[in-house]
Amino acid sequence: MINRDDAAGNTTGYSRYEYATIYAQWGNNLKALEWLDTAMRLRDPGLENLKTDELMDPLAQRAALPGSDAS
Repeated sequence: MINRDDAAGNTTGYSRYEYATIYAQWGNNLKALEWLDTAMRLRDPGLENLKTDELMDPLAQRAALPGSDAS
């Protein structure tokens, strides 16, 4: 695994956005949103995938985000 240290002290090798996808898949929407907030504050490059990332579908459907297939 590539270690992606950054200025905010992330030494896990995972981006904040990736943590958000994990929590979204687990159904923990609150934690997913917390990690998305952190990703946004730190301008995580993974956010480029937010609208099309299938791993975020559970969160998008719950929140009925524009462009999601939520009913």
